[in-house]
Amino acid sequence: MSEIPAARSARACQECNRKKSRCDKQRPVCGLCQRTGAVCDFPSKRRIPLFRKAAPERTKSQKINDNLGRLLNLLDSISEPAENLVIPRGTSSVIEAPESTDQIGQQDRQLLREDTTVESERDPVDMPLETSPAPPSNNPSLVMQKSIYPTERRDAAKDALQFDEISGELALHLIDLYFVHVQPWLPLLHKPSFLSHYTTQQRDGRYALDNLLIEERLILLCVFALAARYSNSTALVNIEPLSRGERFGKMAKAMYDQARNLESPSLPYLQGCILLSVYCYTSGLSTQGWIAVGVCVRLAYELELSEMDYDDEDGGSEHIDCQNGYLSASWKKEEKRRAWWLVWELDTFGSILSRRPFAIDRRRMKVMLPISDDDWVSGRNTPSSILKSNVGEAWKSIDGTVNQDARAWFLVANHMVGCIHELIQRREGISETDMLLLNNDLSCFKLSLPSSLDLNSVQPVLGAEPSARDNWVLGMHLMLSTAFFMLSNAVVKKEHSQSPVSTRLHTSDASDTRIRDISSIASRWSASQIQIAHPFLVCMLLPVYFRSSCTASPAVLSSHHDLIGLVLRTFAQYWGLGCSMLSKATVFKVLDSKY
Repeated sequence: MSEIPAARSARACQECNRKKSRCDKQRPVCGLCQRTGAVCDFPSKRRIPLFRKAAPERTKSQKINDNLGRLLNLLDSISEPAENLVIPRGTSSVIEAPESTDQIGQQDRQLLREDTTVESERDPVDMPLETSPAPPSNNPSLVMQKSIYPTERRDAAKDALQFDEISGELALHLIDLYFVHVQPWLPLLHKPSFLSHYTTQQRDGRYALDNLLIEERLILLCVFALAARYSNSTALVNIEPLSRGERFGKMAKAMYDQARNLESPSLPYLQGCILLSVYCYTSGLSTQGWIAVGVCVRLAYELELSEMDYDDEDGGSEHIDCQNGYLSASWKKEEKRRAWWLVWELDTFGSILSRRPFAIDRRRMKVMLPISDDDWVSGRNTPSSILKSNVGEAWKSIDGTVNQDARAWFLVANHMVGCIHELIQRREGISETDMLLLNNDLSCFKLSLPSSLDLNSVQPVLGAEPSARDNWVLGMHLMLSTAFFMLSNAVVKKEHSQSPVSTRLHTSDASDTRIRDISSIASRWSASQIQIAHPFLVCMLLPVYFRSSCTASPAVLSSHHDLIGLVLRTFAQYWGLGCSMLSKATVFKVLDSKY
């Protein structure tokens, strides 16, 4: 019996139309959307574009008349009590209660000067991530001087500084929660030195942050914003977990606006920006995180972190002081490495999701992979290695080295996903040589894994304490599964073909393997384990459209979607990003059930 050909649409799908890409018009999902995992929607009719006439520019005399009218209203209200005085919107707060003719004259001149002013610039953070414009300049000083928040939000951000006081008791409570729930997946801060410094610098009583520098306040406010969702404090327990950090997040954004005026970058300032970027991304996909990460990248380059291990590629030979436990230079250098790798990870995450080029040049970085948290805190000098960025050699970066930490393996797997993303973005497709190298690289990586990091080493135990190491292992295998699936959907260009036609190597076996991998990984997560898991992992759990590309039965597909939905629902209890992915997963479940 002959196979019925797939239906074709008369119009391109909305995603291809938006990208100005050629659509093969295959229903229910076109080839490009199936390859990229985007939602494919074919419109019944094309919307007629609306052309609006530009509003006529106001003349100078009209502006002056408007300002005079506002001034007259103000003068008429002087006789009213101060509490009834209504200030026209946009008027400076210095004119709230004029007391003398001189002061009124100053206000008059101030209002009349408004016709020569130009409205301040506006940041594009409310624009969709796909359409935000590129920074106007590569100059780090110009990028750092521009706020990442829109003008209409700046007043609210400044008002955040007027919020109720933060007591020392609440601050210590949230810091403790941060190191229990957030530090396992965001290993940025050196716990002993952090606690030693901030517990002595904080003030007792109601205003714990008054004695701190701007960048130190930025760090703490971001720590509070990330940790508050886990708090059972009486000051926060009546607020929904997802909203408990919003107050501190607004204060952190206002503090960031103040920190932009710092004359020179510093590591604490970079750490604060990293934490703020993570807060923006975990709250839901937006351009806020994208722009904040751009600032982090430029700060990291300004601090010369990209080649900090250029002269020490063999792992270093720093001597450990037995009396002090560790040399200051030793743990501080590891702190810089961790800051760099988190910036690198944020850049990789945002670029892959938005299908844009990386901001960090991976071929010009010489930074050793991070060692384990236990070695860092205890001061053990564990030699590490530098990531090999060339395709076909990434797995050699860590195979057989002394540093076998699960997070280091996770970062290498993350790099492989980034390499595949970079190559599949080429318009001409991946060459057969690159495809073979990437496949071999992934296979070598999988075979070189130590038995302690095998997927079977993660077995959920009832009542057991959640382990950060287990989450890195699960995340690493999730990265590998995603990398293999991305390759199976890549467009491969024939190297010796006379025709420009490319071939996409996608088979039903790849979809069936993806279903088995995700189900195996998700089944090893417990609710307590997910509480300390990396929120970014939810984006790799998002199912793709399977029904037309796999041999699994409808019952298996439905069960697969249910499992992923429950895992995403647990993430969504704490992170806005989990809520976003859960809603998208529901759409794919509906699509698979229809066809």
